[in-house]
Amino acid sequence: MYDTIQMSTAVAVHSAFISKMGSTSKPKQVTNMLGNGELPLDHVLEIKRITISLHDTLVLADIEPMLDASYLEFFLNDQTMFTSPLRYLMANNAYSGVLELASAAAHTKFGLLGQGYELDPPIVIEANLPIKVEVGQTVVLSAATNILIGLHGVLTRPGER
Repeated sequence: MYDTIQMSTAVAVHSAFISKMGSTSKPKQVTNMLGNGELPLDHVLEIKRITISLHDTLVLADIEPMLDASYLEFFLNDQTMFTSPLRYLMANNAYSGVLELASAAAHTKFGLLGQGYELDPPIVIEANLPIKVEVGQTVVLSAATNILIGLHGVLTRPGER
């Protein structure tokens, strides 16, 4: 599953996986969450890896402080299951080289690479248990940017067990 948050030009805590796909603020290109803060009946998600991908609209000077000082926290049934600095969750950011331009709107490119954080043992989410991911943004960014959060694993639907 995936969801998108927007890191802003102010310190904040951003929540993800609380609104289902298709709601006004969460179209398909932003999330594929199946329920509002929980999985539908008879669905089970076994999360084996957690990743983040950064949108390329970032000022180069913001990237390192944001990755080191901000964190992701995963809650299941209002209990913390996982916490990590964003740096350890990096994935899918494979631009070649670095091109720094004058403004964030000019699409600064970066070369950080990772595979996310592999969970061992996996986190298993049963249907109707409240889930939430929070990203604590502890640094002010020069410009707002989107962060895509991925919960990678096996989703079992009704009739597949």
